[in-house]
Amino acid sequence: MAIILNTSQVTMRHICASLLIGCFFALIPSMSTAASQAALFLNPASGSFLVGSTFDVSIVLDTKGAAVNTVEVELEFPADKIQIANPSVGSSLIQLWPAPPSFSNREGKIYFVGGIPSPGIVTSQGVVLTITFRVVAPGPGEIKFLEKTSVLANDGRGTNILGQKPS
Repeated sequence: MAIILNTSQVTMRHICASLLIGCFFALIPSMSTAASQAALFLNPASGSFLVGSTFDVSIVLDTKGAAVNTVEVELEFPADKIQIANPSVGSSLIQLWPAPPSFSNREGKIYFVGGIPSPGIVTSQGVVLTITFRVVAPGPGEIKFLEKTSVLANDGRGTNILGQKPS
C-alpha cells in the first residue's frame, strides 16, 4: 500500500506541476500582446455637418509603444448620406502603398494597405490617411472599421497587434 501512495503522490505532483506550467504558458501570449495592442481611431470621432458641405476625417494610429510596419484599413460609410470627395495621403506617416486608397461611393467603402520600412514606426497620434467627405443627404451616419483592418508589428512575423478599433 505504501508503494501505491508514493506513486499517487508523485502522480499528483506531476499533475499539479503540469497544470501550473500549462497555466503559466497559456497566460504568456495574452500578457505580451496586451501591453502592445495598437489602436486605430477616427478624428474627429463625431460631428454635425450641413448637406452640401465637406468635412475631413483622419484615420489615426496609436502603436502603444510597439514598432509597426504595415497598416491595412477597410472602412464602411453610409453612401446614401456621405460620399468620399478625396482621400489624401499628403500628411500620412505611410511611406509605401502596396494597395493605394481605393473607394466606392456606390458601395460605401474605402480600402488601402500602407507600409513603413524597417525599423517601422512608434507613434501615439500618427495620421495614416485623411479623407474628405461630402454630405449628400440629411440624417445620422456611422463610419466604421471592417474586419480586414489590421496593424502589423515590425517583428518579422507580421503579428497583427490591433487591439482596439471603433466598431
